[in-house]
Amino acid sequence: MNQISVEKLYELYIDTSKRCLSSTCDQTDENMGYDLFEEFDSDVMAFFSDEALERLCTAGKISNEAAVASQRIRQFWIDLDPYSFRLDEIRSHPKWKQLFSMCDELQGLLNQNSK
Repeated sequence: MNQISVEKLYELYIDTSKRCLSSTCDQTDENMGYDLFEEFDSDVMAFFSDEALERLCTAGKISNEAAVASQRIRQFWIDLDPYSFRLDEIRSHPKWKQLFSMCDELQGLLNQNSK
């Protein structure tokens, strides 16, 4: 199986990081559900995996700090059991707020590194 290029991996990683932010709650239920359960759910497993993060770090695309934050987000998602929540609960539940906050912090790290 061919690996995707580091550039494409980085593009997919960045896209994934933008799917689960506090601003996600401002979307319609349909769009929020799509971003979280169609895109983020599968992509966080692939593009926030240890292997993907190691490749991105080695290539200098992300910092070690961003990699650690990404690992924490992935594990939090797994532990959250996101499918046990209704869409209307996502906007106000403390666990979801914590996840969104973690993702916002990651976005801040990524924005710092891109400057």
